[in-house]
Amino acid sequence: MTQSVFAVAVAAAGLLVPLQLAVGGQQPPPPERASEARAINLYASVVDSKGVPVPDLAVEDFTVREDGVAREVLKVGPATEPLHIALLVDDSEAATGAIPYIRDGLTAFIEAMAGKAEIS
Repeated sequence: MTQSVFAVAVAAAGLLVPLQLAVGGQQPPPPERASEARAINLYASVVDSKGVPVPDLAVEDFTVREDGVAREVLKVGPATEPLHIALLVDDSEAATGAIPYIRDGLTAFIEAMAGKAEIS
């Protein structure tokens, strides 16, 4: 019995090592040149001290940093498509005491986003 358990363990380990090497080898290499980097869309809401949206912003009005390094802002403009937001809520027993607060917060959030986003 012990030998068969050992044989199964060795066989399983023999299958997992190549699998781990294959999965680890699937990560793409980082871009070597700036031209190989991809553009990423970022969404920002810019309002004044009264909460009114600030119009006519230009590339020069934004600074984007990643890990402390300034990144080039390529284009600035109003969003042309609605946001797509997926909400995931923990309603397990561990969250029981917080459920009323979660419901209130979600209700307020969904009402605030009405007409501005698609929420599921």
